Amino acid sequence: MKVYYCKMPKGNIGDDINEFIWPHFFKTDNNCKDEHLVIGIGSLLNNHIPKAKKYTVVSAGIGYGNLPKIDDTWKFLAVRGEYSKKAFNLDDDVVLLDGAYLLKEFYPKPDVITSHKVGYIPHVTSLEYGDWKKVCELANIKFIDPRLGLDEFLSELCSCEKVLTEAMHGAIIADCYGIPWKPVKAYHHINTHKWDDWLSALGETAKFSYITSVWYNLPISKDKFLKNTVKKIIFAIYPHFNITPPIYPESNHSAYLKSAHELKELALKDFFLNSRTLIDKKVQLLKKQINEYFN
Repeated sequence: MKVYYCKMPKGNIGDDINEFIWPHFFKTDNNCKDEHLVIGIGSLLNNHIPKAKKYTVVSAGIGYGNLPKIDDTWKFLAVRGEYSKKAFNLDDDVVLLDGAYLLKEFYPKPDVITSHKVGYIPHVTSLEYGDWKKVCELANIKFIDPRLGLDEFLSELCSCEKVLTEAMHGAIIADCYGIPWKPVKAYHHINTHKWDDWLSALGETAKFSYITSVWYNLPISKDKFLKNTVKKIIFAIYPHFNITPPIYPESNHSAYLKSAHELKELALKDFFLNSRTLIDKKVQLLKKQINEYFN
């Protein structure tokens, strides 16, 4: 079977965990023909799914693009949350949980010294727009790159007492290992609907804090200048509009200091953990559902 998930050129922990989790449940072969496509962790339930003779959904969610057309070649074992369940009018026997919670079943919490009070995990696309490592250095907060490999990411995450995170799977993995987290947004276009989908499975909602965006000196070609100007107008009126953001001028040092100060202020606020009892119960349900289907 082939596992379908987003694979970014420079890596993204929220997608890459697919290759570490699913081989523990069934034999995977991503070079095989797409006769049986297993749709894994991520916001994958859209019209971009490759053609296959059979589809099995093991915890994916909605989030981007139009919904795929569902027929009797589809089997849903689990989806990320209530929003995904309602989108496809699924039965109550479908487990609601993001599959990233399975990670701790196979990768125990690393034995590392808790050397940082607070870490910050930006969304992977935010790293293309601004220097978040610099922001973290100014804030005296541990920068955690979501493009790291699994072992290094877990070691850096578990070296922190708590984490601020713009990356949803940064929050989920922190939740999985009992590290309190707080959701942050630096770029308004980042999709929060999928956070609500995830948390709906655990009876919660996301409460975001916004911080100042920072920008590299990104070039804008002549043919994209008008489009970028239109986007700026849209964002001025609708700052939470869910499209890729316009490009702004390079941030000066004051902007970096402002963003760093906002992170430091948020580090003093309350952080959150979902119910460990509820998580463990749902993890066991998800494992049972997957094992019974594939074995």
